[in-house]
Amino acid sequence: MFSSNDLNHLNHVIACWYVGSIILFFFEYEYNNTTYFLAFLEVIKQHRTAAEDISILFVRMNRRLDEQIAAGANQIIDPKYAVIAIDDNTLQVGLVQSMSNELDFSVIGKYHTFDQDMTRNAGSIVNL
Repeated sequence: MFSSNDLNHLNHVIACWYVGSIILFFFEYEYNNTTYFLAFLEVIKQHRTAAEDISILFVRMNRRLDEQIAAGANQIIDPKYAVIAIDDNTLQVGLVQSMSNELDFSVIGKYHTFDQDMTRNAGSIVNL
């Protein structure tokens, strides 16, 4: 789980949460010999909270491109990628797959309780 600053509907900057799957780690060297440990990740398609409890996080994965094409999807949704500094990773989370939909997952954090309203800070992938 990581955060990124987004503009809300009132054009105020807010920190929104996102969940992604890390593909690889790498180092980036700056001209002043500063080293950054970065991660290249695929950002999950949709971030939201449960209707019955705004502290329960849900995410929806994107279908693979070949599955979208085979299903005859009207609009093909490409994966979205991001590069983040490891320090920007706010929490290591796990995903628990829904029994009703293979693309829906609950987000859980080891030794962490989401005890606040996470709805207003759920990131929208179009803002990345």
